[in-house]
Amino acid sequence: MHEADGIVMYTLNGKILSLFPQHELAEDAQVKNDGAGSRFTLAQCLRSTEEVDAFFAHLRQHGVAITKEPVKVFWGGSRLLRRSRWAPVGDRAQPVPGAGCGGQCGGDEDGVNPTGYIRPDPKPSIMGWKKYAFEFLSIFVAVIAAFALDKWNSDRKDAQAEEKILLEISHGLQKDLEDIRLNMAGHRDGMNACIYWRKVLNGEQAPADSLLQYTFSLTRDFIAIQNSSGYESLRSRGLELVQDDSLRSDIISLYEYDLKILAKLEEDYGEMQLHASYYPAFSALIAPHLQFSPGGVPTGLDLPLELDPIGRDRFLLDLWKIQQNRAFTHHYYGAVEQRIREVDAHIGRVLAERS
Repeated sequence: MHEADGIVMYTLNGKILSLFPQHELAEDAQVKNDGAGSRFTLAQCLRSTEEVDAFFAHLRQHGVAITKEPVKVFWGGSRLLRRSRWAPVGDRAQPVPGAGCGGQCGGDEDGVNPTGYIRPDPKPSIMGWKKYAFEFLSIFVAVIAAFALDKWNSDRKDAQAEEKILLEISHGLQKDLEDIRLNMAGHRDGMNACIYWRKVLNGEQAPADSLLQYTFSLTRDFIAIQNSSGYESLRSRGLELVQDDSLRSDIISLYEYDLKILAKLEEDYGEMQLHASYYPAFSALIAPHLQFSPGGVPTGLDLPLELDPIGRDRFLLDLWKIQQNRAFTHHYYGAVEQRIREVDAHIGRVLAERS
């Protein structure tokens, strides 16, 4: 196959099939592009400009209607498009391209005899008609084969693109699982911080070496990192690129619903912005009772905490709300983690079936 400037040519066992825009064919033939008539043209190769001139002289003698005289063309030959939809070509020129056109090279010793238009015979022989019928059948089969080949090639490219994008999505999901595990561990640490500070308020034994950890993790916020480059590639190519309807639906649901809800929960939902909501009150309540090193690092806590009853109860309420919110988010992370594993496994099955 050869392709250039909107023309595609296929070599077909001694013939050349050229695909060419119809409007440009009509313009080149100097005929009206009204959509009527055949969309085929046939081309005959001749050896020289002299043969082309002699052949057209022969056509005129037999009353063939010539719609365009032979002219030099950019590839070095002469060309004609006629009502017969055949075009003799000289100087080793290529077949005249046309919208769905077929090209034929070769001929009889005494010239070309296509369809009877060039050398009219009032009583064509049966053998002649059989010959022409075979030629047209060959061209028809060649056109159908060319379109089938083009569709096969297009489907093959789509399948390769689908496989590449599904692999990219799978790799992105593996990274999402790593990020989810880290965030879930962070929320568990925050829930343990609530337990630690509740013990402190109740005067129970609390490890002093855990003070810094649980002071930091109590109101720590997280962001939901999503590796969505594979999904964005799929959207840019068209979601229908994924041929498996069930898999396509699972991928869309995961990225457009599950992961987006998770991101909003972590980053946009006001009550889950723990640092902004609870840290100012927490630090104001605890800071007067902290012990610091010369470098300004908290090293201990004056125990027991002497807090007014209202401040203590408010702190206990905040700890309960923080723990509940973290538990809810942790649970949703677990559900999304399961969905990611299911979608990734589905991708693996589809790719394995096609390998």
